[in-house]
Formats: sequence, structure tokens, C-alpha cells
Amino acid sequence: MRVFDEAPPQGFVARLREFRTRVSEIEGGKIVLSTVVGVFETEYSLNTLVKLQNPCFLAIKSPESQDQYLIYEVFRYSPTHYQQLTLGVDMPKSLRKDFLEKIFEGWREGEETWIDIHAVYTGYCMRVVGDQLVFERKRRVVPLIGAEAKPLSIEAIDRFVNADEGVELGQIIGLDLPLRVRLDKMIRYHCGVFGFTGVGKSNLASILLRKALHHTPNLKVVILDISGEYAIHLIDLLVQSGVLLSTERFDRAEDPVEAFLASQAIPDTLLEKIAPSEDESISTLRRYASPIVENSLFIDLMAASEAVTIEWVLDNLEQLARDQVTSTAAKSTKVLMDVSDILRSEGISPDTPIAKVGKSALSKIKEVLESSLEDATRKMSSTISSVLDVIEKVVEGGEAEKAAGAVTPEDVAEKVLTDSDAFASKKLVVCYVPDPFDARGFASRLINSMFTLRKKMLRGPRALVVVDEAQEFIPDTHRKEDKTLESNQAVERLLRQGRKYGLHGILSSQRVAHLNVNAIQQIHTYFAGVLPRVYDRGVVAEAAGIPVEFLDEVTELDVGEWLYTSHVATKIRGVPIFVKTPDNEEIVATEISPTKNRV
Repeated sequence: MRVFDEAPPQGFVARLREFRTRVSEIEGGKIVLSTVVGVFETEYSLNTLVKLQNPCFLAIKSPESQDQYLIYEVFRYSPTHYQQLTLGVDMPKSLRKDFLEKIFEGWREGEETWIDIHAVYTGYCMRVVGDQLVFERKRRVVPLIGAEAKPLSIEAIDRFVNADEGVELGQIIGLDLPLRVRLDKMIRYHCGVFGFTGVGKSNLASILLRKALHHTPNLKVVILDISGEYAIHLIDLLVQSGVLLSTERFDRAEDPVEAFLASQAIPDTLLEKIAPSEDESISTLRRYASPIVENSLFIDLMAASEAVTIEWVLDNLEQLARDQVTSTAAKSTKVLMDVSDILRSEGISPDTPIAKVGKSALSKIKEVLESSLEDATRKMSSTISSVLDVIEKVVEGGEAEKAAGAVTPEDVAEKVLTDSDAFASKKLVVCYVPDPFDARGFASRLINSMFTLRKKMLRGPRALVVVDEAQEFIPDTHRKEDKTLESNQAVERLLRQGRKYGLHGILSSQRVAHLNVNAIQQIHTYFAGVLPRVYDRGVVAEAAGIPVEFLDEVTELDVGEWLYTSHVATKIRGVPIFVKTPDNEEIVATEISPTKNRV
């Protein structure tokens, strides 16, 4: 195996010239990022410029041992001519023109030209053991000025980056090399997809979900879909092994299938790929959508399901007592103890549905909860108010009767996690809730119910919850009135604690600057597309722990191209890689093409 690319035509050898510390202050110091940059120097040649246009990792000998190499990743390079160092705008125009002409004519290999290469330390060192490469994480190792640096070969990059027996995610941009990841760990430790409108976030998320469902046994996927994109992006899977849930009553429309398709975001590019004419493409979508709509279920947010038990109340109060700071922990704990005392005195077991608890006992519990709201923190107030909302439906006249054939968020949690009835074969559940207010309430009830169920079950499927348009669920500023506070708490709980309960998350958002930073810092795998705003890039750089210099490169990415970094899913931790992922629309068009067997 060739370890280094040091021979022509595109190989080179460089030497470390200096270190520079770059400090980036973003939006008045809200985010301060510091990067130590190594500046390397190599002879100028066109072949070297071509080499540096593609991903490049430099191996520089460690001062600790001649058998060890420190791995640096290149993020910028610049051809330099000796005479340009003395060129300034204060020079007379005629003389400056003469200098520029001589510099242009002088670009050739020689003493007057070279290439400056800017790179950052990946945190890894490499040892060559026979025909094996051993990579080890090593911090605070400083190479010596003047040390020789060589670019890694494609074979070495493959062994450095790609997980053994990993799942192929796409192609590393600029290299004839796939990116292979530990997909199970990517899911287990949560994932984020961030980018400006139109860069293909839902397209990428759909690709990730396809691969997750194919390669991960015992996995259920639940999508919180505000924009109406995923039922179309995954329409072939939805027909085979999925179910559509919606707060929209398509069954009451004159043409339910037409009403469903009209509510969804159908890309023009997809219609062009399905069939030669738009009419034929729409006809194909109607054919596939018909059984989806026929078997869809209405989400009833007004009814309180019998799946909501007293244990749900206790679970919320226990979580509140654990989460609160010292100053309010005692108060939260007293509320929990007082409610528990009432339940014991009334002989009420935790698995009793709230709807079946006597009004006298509920009134006593309600009185304890209401009295605790005085001087309560915002988080405590939100949690207890949510519990009171459910109880009041029973105390003040009973719960609303659930619509026939409908499901509540609690029903969905139970059906997904217990493999019950018809949901046993449903691996994909698309929840279309277009109203943000309703979507937040649905998300918080669903996630909290999942936790309540998981605490009673040793077995059952793992659940991957996809939170699309995450800025609607976890904004950095949140209020009780619009339910952003309770959705924030639920999603953050999913990301903080979900892994140990077999509950996982994928977040997708175009407005990174408006997200709850505490939540996105729980993510271990990041995909960043085009992010025009400096502050958005700074937030991702800070959360992902990668140099902002690499994030600055995303402004030049095309649709379907991403800066990928993971602390768990690749062979190496936290090293940024530019990757082009497959086009989900091509997959959908192929799967539902009119030339295939009809549904």
C-alpha cells in the first residue's frame, strides 16, 4: 500500500514554516472561536495546485518518534510569488502594472515561487506497522518548525476516515472514494442536518432514513412533519411498510387523494424524473397515494387517551424534581411527595388511567399542583400546567370523546413502542401536523409518553424521532403560551436521555441561529450545507467542535453536498469531511416509475 503521495505528477513534499493562532469573534463576541493553524510551504507547480483542490491530509513527523506522524487537514492554500510581497497600492500605477506582468510571467517552479498551505491538526497521529496503518488520538503534540510533511494517499485516507464494514453514505468530494460510517452509532447518538432553504435537507434526511430502516433491525421511524415533505420523499416505503397520521381530515374531502397531494410539497424536479409528462407523474403519485390516504389515521389532539395514566403524572413530576436547580428542587420534590401521598391514601395505582380516577382524588391532586405554581420557575410552571391541562379535562366535565378511528399522541407512542395490532409491521410513521402550535403539543405529548412507556419495558423496538423544521420546536427563546417551552423540554429530553431508553433523534433546520444551543450540543453527528450567515456557521462550529475555517467553505457547496463530521460514526472523531450524498428523488422516481409493477 502506498502511504504518501510525494511523487509527481501530483505528489509533493512540504515543510512546516510557522504556527498562527486565529481568533474569530462572531456577532460582537457572542461566539469566540480560536484555531491554531499550521502554515506549510512547498514548491509551486500546477500539479500541486490540482492536488490541493481536493481533500488533502498532511502527515508530519512527530518530535516524539520518527515512526509517528501527526495528521493535519488542509483547508486553504495560496500560490505565492516573491515579488508580490513587496507589491502595495501605494506603488505608482505604471510600476505596479510592470510588477504584475512580471509576476504573472514568472509563475513557474523556481526560487521565486511557492505555495503556502494552511492546515489544522486533526488530533490524530499515525504509525506505519508493516502494511497496516494505526491511528491514535493524541492531543497537545507540537511538531518542529521545518519538519517534513507529505500528503496521505487515497488508500491511507480511506483507512483513516472510513469505518470498517461501514454503510456507504455518499462520495467524498474530490476523491474517488466513498464515505462509510457506523450507521447504528450515528442513529444511537443523534444526528443534525443544517442548511439554507433549498440545499436538500429533507432529501438528505430521507436518504438517512432509508439506510437506517434497511440496515438497522428492530427500528421504527417517527417523523414530525410540518412542511408536508416526507410522505412524498418516502412514498414507496410508506406504501410498503408505513402509515400516515395527520391532523388534516382528508377523508372528509370530495377527493381525499387530491386533498392529500395538494397539502404536500411536491418538487417539480421529482415530477420531471417520474415520467415524461406532468400529468403522467401526477397520475403515478395518485396511484401510490391512494392506499396511503385510505389507511391513514386522524390525530385527535383534543382527546385524552386512556394511555395517559397516573404514572404519566408521576413521571413528569419526577423528571421535574431531577432537572431543577437546588433552589427549587425541594419544592418540586415536595409536590411529588404530596401527590404520592394522595394516591396512596385513595388506593390508586400508577397504571390507573387518569380518566378512571375519581373526581375527588383528582381535585385534591389539582389543588396541590395549583398551589405549587406560586413563585415557580418558568420550567416548573410549564410542566405542572401541562399536567393540570390533562387533569382539568376530567375534573371539569370529562375528556373529549376520541373521534372514531383516531389516535392521540399517547396512542402513537404505545403503538410504535409495543408493536401492537396493525402497527407491528409499520416501520415508518409520518405524522403530518402543519400547524406549529399543534405540532409542538403533539411532539411533547408523544416524546413524554415514549419515556413513560420505556421505563416499564425491557424489550421493544428502538424509535428514531425525526424533528423537521426544528426551529419550530426548540427555539432559543420560548414561551408557555405558544407551547415552545414544553416542546423545548421534550426534544431536549429526547437528546439528553433518549439513548439509554432506545429513543433517538434527527434534527433538521435552516435557522441554526434560532435553535436551543443546549439541545443541539447533544448531537454527535452533523451535516452542514450552505449556511450564508456567519453566525449560523459559528453555532455549528462551536457545537460540533470543528474549526470555523472549514464551515466557511460550505458557502461554495452545491445542492446535495455537505460538510460532515461525527464523534462516533466514522473511524476518526470530529474530523470534517466534504461529501456528496445520493439524490433521494432519483430513488423515488425509480421505485414508483410507471414502468414498474403498479400498486
